[in-house]
Amino acid sequence: MRNHCLMPRMVSSEKMVVKVYVSVFGDERGKEVSLAGLKSKAKYVRSELGKRMQLRLTPEIRFIEDESFERGSRVLEILDRIKDENEKKAIEGEADDFEELSDRGNDDIEGDDLGDEGIIYVK
Repeated sequence: MRNHCLMPRMVSSEKMVVKVYVSVFGDERGKEVSLAGLKSKAKYVRSELGKRMQLRLTPEIRFIEDESFERGSRVLEILDRIKDENEKKAIEGEADDFEELSDRGNDDIEGDDLGDEGIIYVK
């Protein structure tokens, strides 16, 4: 079983049902095939679980697709896009501020009388 992530998450209050959330990495067809394969083997998994754990009553096993990784990836993509846009705006804003300063010239800058000897201003 490659490209799978199995996470047992919930046991019902009667402890007779175990929900195993499965993340399948790949395309939609691969997901369908993987989940169908797991669901078809649920009874086998249940019997093996009962034998190995020596349970008197073995819970029913339900495989459920877990989309939390995909949702998390989408959220991260959106956050990255927002971050990139904000950085771009900040860079553009800094460029505008620089142009504003250079347009004003040296006359508008406070503290000009602090001894400008040896300083070369470049526009």
